Amino acid sequence: RAVESVSHTVNGAQGIVNANLIKKLVEKLKTETDEIKQLVLDTLHYCMKVDTNQALAAQAMEVFTSLLGHETWEIRGKAARDIMDISFPLESKKRAVKVRCIPVLVKLLADKHFHVRAQAAGALMRYKYFAVYFILFTGICLTE
Repeated sequence: RAVESVSHTVNGAQGIVNANLIKKLVEKLKTETDEIKQLVLDTLHYCMKVDTNQALAAQAMEVFTSLLGHETWEIRGKAARDIMDISFPLESKKRAVKVRCIPVLVKLLADKHFHVRAQAAGALMRYKYFAVYFILFTGICLTE
């Protein structure tokens, strides 16, 4: 909880990034309890506002995508939010296509929880121009 609280400030998030803790936090998402996963997702949310490179290198897109199917709506929503955060650079968008993240986000638009639908829609908005470019130049549909 202390790390999550520190991450709410720009200096705190920058300190977490500078301490190279992002990879460890991403790894925690694979093993921790749901309560801790939520705290870690919140911490990563603030840290990715400072820097997305460490999260991308730590395979966060893959982990976030796996959490989109979680039974807890809070975790699904926070994972979608974190995908929105990590998806600013072009490399992240390419990774999302590679790990088949976009079709899962599209399915979440029908989730029974409004928060999950809203976060999925926000994440998909990061891909609107990329999707058009991708389909035009590759002929591959992102949602199939």
